[in-house]
Amino acid sequence: MTQILNAMPDASGRRNHRGRQIRAHRGAEGYRAGHYERKLTTKAGRLELKVPKLKGTLFESAVIERYRRCMVHFMRNVLSKTPPTHREWASAATWTCPGLMTTLRERTDHRAMHGHDPKCATFRTLPALTSYHVDMSEDIKLNDLLHLTDEEISRTKIRFMTNYNGTEPIKVFRRDPDELNTDWLLSRKRNDNGKDAEHLHKGKNVIGLVRLPENNDLWGLTCLKRIGAPLECPKEKSEDDDPHYVGYEGEELTEYRKFYGRVIVRYHKDTQQPIRYAEGLLDNLIVEKVLSSAESL
Repeated sequence: MTQILNAMPDASGRRNHRGRQIRAHRGAEGYRAGHYERKLTTKAGRLELKVPKLKGTLFESAVIERYRRCMVHFMRNVLSKTPPTHREWASAATWTCPGLMTTLRERTDHRAMHGHDPKCATFRTLPALTSYHVDMSEDIKLNDLLHLTDEEISRTKIRFMTNYNGTEPIKVFRRDPDELNTDWLLSRKRNDNGKDAEHLHKGKNVIGLVRLPENNDLWGLTCLKRIGAPLECPKEKSEDDDPHYVGYEGEELTEYRKFYGRVIVRYHKDTQQPIRYAEGLLDNLIVEKVLSSAESL
């Protein structure tokens, strides 16, 4: 083992020395001056290595150079398969050795500038991070996606839509999302005394969550709306009809549309009340899954 390892840097040193001998005639400095010993502990035992001395220049062994080339190609292949928005994360997560990373960055920048390998130009824009830690135990909350301010949260309510009279709201959503986000989300109950309760108020926001049948603690985000003026109960409704009716005008908040029907949150609802204040509750809505654009609830 010792003979093999000593042969590799020795061969590299002779090759470097021959090149430097030629350059010495042109005024360049650098010449071979024997060896110095270094000890290396491996699984095979303690090895004594002879490292070539090169006066006036630095020695780079064939082993180091080969490892460096492998790392360059490895990183290039990793980044070529990584989406552009995740390349900074992938680079930071992969680099673990500061000294090697600096050398590699210089090398790839040099290669890219001289046109030897255009793919290596990707490395030029990456930050010089030495380590990266991803805390996979931290929950992602619904507001991590919505980014509602404290002021917006204070005037927002959440409506939990569950089974009613044998009708599953998730089936209504799959058949016609607008029906659920109007007839259910903006519903108001008629009272016999003519004074219908007003749980949503003009200028406030409401978040619609529909219960998923596979698990009572899973809810799908259906819509965010800004409440408008209250509506009167239709006169054609009789006492035998369903007492619920569309009781408010509502304007969809289109900036959150990309999340509608795609975000699934986990929350254990232990009260019968369908409408709750978002303040104090929003942080308890933990994102379970975000469906792709090709999927839906």
